[in-house]
Amino acid sequence: MTDIELQQLGNKIKQIRISYGMTMEEFISRVDGKPGKGRSGTVNNWESGKNAPNKKRLKAIAELGNIPVEYLVNGMRHNRLKQARLAANFTLSSFADTVGLSPEEIANFESNHQEPVLEDWNMFSNVLNVPVEYLLGLSNDPDGWDLWEKATGYSQSTIELQIQELIKSGKLSVDDNIQKQIGKACEYLDGRGKTDRNAVMYARQGLDELEHKIHNEYYIDPAKKKRDGKKIGDLNLTTYKDYDGTLYYDDMNKEVYDKISEVFDKARSELADYLQNHQF
Repeated sequence: MTDIELQQLGNKIKQIRISYGMTMEEFISRVDGKPGKGRSGTVNNWESGKNAPNKKRLKAIAELGNIPVEYLVNGMRHNRLKQARLAANFTLSSFADTVGLSPEEIANFESNHQEPVLEDWNMFSNVLNVPVEYLLGLSNDPDGWDLWEKATGYSQSTIELQIQELIKSGKLSVDDNIQKQIGKACEYLDGRGKTDRNAVMYARQGLDELEHKIHNEYYIDPAKKKRDGKKIGDLNLTTYKDYDGTLYYDDMNKEVYDKISEVFDKARSELADYLQNHQF
């Protein structure tokens, strides 16, 4: 990369970091997924244009900024902001009012006299109902089908069929924008939608969380969390019945908790049997 390209990349990285209100150490920790103490110099080198992150880090940074990696590294290929604005029937003034900027700023963006900050590109994308990649000239499809197919592995025809099913069931409306329709369809294709099966699974998960909450908030005495000078952390649900109750508040009875746990166990077991035997 040239010195100019490194500086442009560094400016974008700095924008992303500042948008999250992160220090350099916090930012490198988020990017790498491990403690960033003492590593602020790495981020400073990126932001000052001395060097660039590796591919893995670039991908993580782009995901944080909700922008394509290609834009982070290479910048805009072709500015389609004006084209998308007109297609959405916005005048310069009405679009400026909608996004909270001045008409002069929008005009400068459209003529490439000024480049929007990363947050603005995402805002324009939401208002105009087109992918950021389309606005930047990185995709030629205003509906982003090529991007969805690449990201999910589902073909356009498969997604469209799922959209029609969701519209028939009332979980989507024909008036919903295309990005919402595609996103919801992919959610169901991934098995994450609001289905009977997922409702039962969610109920089982909720029982686990509720039992954990009751045990720790109603029974465990924080003052008794130390034994022999060692801290005893949150107990695993599978060990609750074996626990002797010495960490409970003095006025709470282990027998009562054991009964609560027994009821939860029975409910979880019944839901597990239902999941296994019912034809959804």
